[in-house]
Amino acid sequence: MDKLIVVADLGGTNCRLELLRVTDENCRLKNKPVPIHRARYRSDSALSLVELLQRFENEAIFAAAVATSGHVVLYGISVCGAVHSGRATLLAACFGVGGWKVNERELSEAMGSKVVILNDFHAVGLSLGSIAKTDIHTLYTPQMDHDERLVSNGIVACLGPGTGLGQVYTVRPEDPSQKAGAGAGDNENSLRVCCSEGGMSDFVARSQQEWELRQFIARKDGTPFVEVEKVVSGTGIMNAYLWLREKFPETVDTEKGIDAAIMAAAEPAGVIASHCTGSPLAVEGEVTASGDGDSLCTAAVDMFLTALGAEAGNMAIRHQAKDGVYIAGGGIPHKLASCILDGRVARAYLDKGYSIASYDCCPLFLATTPGDDLGLSGAFQFALSHFDTP
Repeated sequence: MDKLIVVADLGGTNCRLELLRVTDENCRLKNKPVPIHRARYRSDSALSLVELLQRFENEAIFAAAVATSGHVVLYGISVCGAVHSGRATLLAACFGVGGWKVNERELSEAMGSKVVILNDFHAVGLSLGSIAKTDIHTLYTPQMDHDERLVSNGIVACLGPGTGLGQVYTVRPEDPSQKAGAGAGDNENSLRVCCSEGGMSDFVARSQQEWELRQFIARKDGTPFVEVEKVVSGTGIMNAYLWLREKFPETVDTEKGIDAAIMAAAEPAGVIASHCTGSPLAVEGEVTASGDGDSLCTAAVDMFLTALGAEAGNMAIRHQAKDGVYIAGGGIPHKLASCILDGRVARAYLDKGYSIASYDCCPLFLATTPGDDLGLSGAFQFALSHFDTP
């Protein structure tokens, strides 16, 4: 029997929603159908998640679909915060002081249908196995002797920079290397998704530049605690730009209007990235211009990329992810793919001295599927498992 469900991916910048008509075949194959209707809103354009959901329901196409097919029976929503017993507090800056409190029971009462929520990178973890092979790019492959082979341990780690930094790892109990053609998405029922708030752990500087950046962020935010996501994220790109702007005021663009556009932008990281040459320009104590790009923008993106590679290496060490570390999810990986693929991230991934011996068996991949697509796909899979749950 056909059913109407809504899936949503609520991030620190945007909320994307889709209305789906789900058939028994979709349920059996776990294939997300083509949406009847979709929308994207700024997350800060509402005072609550309920307001965003009701705005979606009030759109004419949504109303027409419901009139012909019946009411929505289920909402599956991925949210950018840790979820415990159906509750979450969303702490991104756009949600204001104290954040948004999200509660499945209260949402269900407000919407008149069952609502289930999951962490946004829980959703990404569920989606990793369904990423198209054409969207997966290898950044690092372990070098094996002729008589060696890669040994799978069923562990995949993933980090995805967006407004913040999402992290997750997945574990498959049985050894997938015993199954021909096994991959991250095979045998889904055995997959255990382990959510993480690792992006909120301490940022550890690896150079004098990064130490100065860390101290700048601490001073700007009024706290000695600087999370890694304050550097490895879109927010981090802007933080790096602001620090470089302060440190090298003589290099700030005043003729082309680049600096003014960045400072006025709702999403400044995108403006910074659009003026990046792709060449690493940041060196100790010096920023230089190159080509047609802006030197500060290029240096800021370079600092982000090398910190991203270093954090990917940290995840490889922590989780011993022999089935791969993926840079996937969030709003940035697919937008900065050419920069991520140019070698800087891979070099930083491997730049941990003798510690490389503890994780050089872990490959590194980039997935260029847009992050909200992964979030919606995971929300759909999660929703399917709750159709018959009272």
